[in-house]
Amino acid sequence: MSFPRLNIVALLTFVVALSGGTLLALQTTPTQEKPKTDRGALDELAERLRKKQAESQPKRAGTPTTKPAAPRQVDKTNADSYYAHLQDLLKVIPDDVRKSKLKTADLHTAVDRVFVGLTEFLTRFPTDSRRAEVLYHNARLISMNQARVVFQKSAEYRESLKRNLTPDELRLIRREYLKGATAAADEALTLTDDPTLRLKLEKVRGQIFYFGDYLQEAIDQYTKILREFPNDDKPAETQTALIGSFEKARQFDNGVLACDDFIAKHLRTEYAPHVLSYKGKMLLYVGRLEEAAAHYEKYRSFMTDAFAGKKMESLGGFVYPLDIRKSFSTYIDRLDFQVGFALYALGDVPGAAAAFQRCIDHLQSKATEGTIDQVGQVFMGRAQRLNNTLAALQGRPAPAFDFSQYWINTSFDLAGEKGNVVTLFFNPYENNRSAAFSTAIQAFYKDRFNDGFRAAWLALPKGSKNWDDQTQRLEANMNALGVTYPTTLARDEAWPPTVYEDYNIAAGTPTLVLVDRAGNIAWYKMDPTFRDFAVAGRVAERLMSQPKP
Repeated sequence: MSFPRLNIVALLTFVVALSGGTLLALQTTPTQEKPKTDRGALDELAERLRKKQAESQPKRAGTPTTKPAAPRQVDKTNADSYYAHLQDLLKVIPDDVRKSKLKTADLHTAVDRVFVGLTEFLTRFPTDSRRAEVLYHNARLISMNQARVVFQKSAEYRESLKRNLTPDELRLIRREYLKGATAAADEALTLTDDPTLRLKLEKVRGQIFYFGDYLQEAIDQYTKILREFPNDDKPAETQTALIGSFEKARQFDNGVLACDDFIAKHLRTEYAPHVLSYKGKMLLYVGRLEEAAAHYEKYRSFMTDAFAGKKMESLGGFVYPLDIRKSFSTYIDRLDFQVGFALYALGDVPGAAAAFQRCIDHLQSKATEGTIDQVGQVFMGRAQRLNNTLAALQGRPAPAFDFSQYWINTSFDLAGEKGNVVTLFFNPYENNRSAAFSTAIQAFYKDRFNDGFRAAWLALPKGSKNWDDQTQRLEANMNALGVTYPTTLARDEAWPPTVYEDYNIAAGTPTLVLVDRAGNIAWYKMDPTFRDFAVAGRVAERLMSQPKP
């Protein structure tokens, strides 16, 4: 039995191959699941949006808020002349903005110019035979531009409301903006029978569904394209978009199947490195740990050879070109961390320690060379902390702690729980990111209490004062989450609290520690999220299957 997968808000920071270019600005995208929120604030935001849209009329959706530079002279009364002008403007926009040679500001200016031209053409020549194609470009650019618009508008609202926007509000802004793309694509599909253009429009609709968090619709859309459009000359791209949609929708089992289908058909394509990474992650997400470790090891040579600059061959002698080799090489930074994580969850501590050390050594060499990026720094830090924990704590008695007078709902004595499997959840109170994991532990605690599963929440204080106020806030947070397992504020004059140092916990970072029936530390996970539900449940089941001492 695994921890149940509960609804939480997670932000997606990257998705590959959604019909060419998808990122015009870095901005996270909330998932489809909606948390509870202040409905009044959401209505207020919607009203502000409506007023802004009314003030901006008669602008169409997608019209830039900034005034672009004046385009070259063109005969705007002649459809052919204006259409040729649009083609010139569109040539500046790369098919894949991630590979653009333009600076970000120049790219934004170019996009704004195109929007002006597209909008004016559609207004001036409503019956032109090329309207469907122009509508397609309008829909595509709105979809590409959504991250930039959400970033800009959210900054405006944050300033006026004097608070950060909720995920629901960010989603509302994005969906409102994407309505223009939906309208353009839908109208275009009624105007053309050209199979090539219809395919492009269907792919844009997939993008719109994805970015608008209509995730089942996105899955259905990409499945439809793969099934009904044999003229798709980039099926690997469509399959990758489908896999990304499965991951975002948390349909991980279906995502693994889609990865297998991709590997069987498209392993020679530029999307191969990303899909191989997707599969490994999703195998971990569903707790298929042995398969995950084997998967990473199977493709280790791809990544190590690419990183070393060696020629890469597979599939009967197919040689990967340089750009694909570069993509493979980016995943070597996290390969051994993922292998170590899988082995640790399986109980292979020596194998996990060796994998973490390989990860550290590799990333340390990159740091020395000055080539390590931020992602690499994160993985190196986590691998070092895990290795330190393994060396100092793994298989040893869990350090004692005493908060006897501070337990809120029921007392907890770690020594008295010997013979049971114990989850210690080191987690700041009022931490929305970890809320779902708090309730997942609660569900498992309720279901398996009679089998010997125990849990305790040791909440990190927000400083070493105002204890009564902090305790009240923790209790309110605990009640809101429905937590009934023992909960305490880790009150200590030291900072961070001594218990956090004893367990090698990074202050402010939620961390899960599992203690086996013998009272020894058996597993440790920093920053657990919904992605770790199945893995944590798998570890708990493994520990509970062991006989009592």
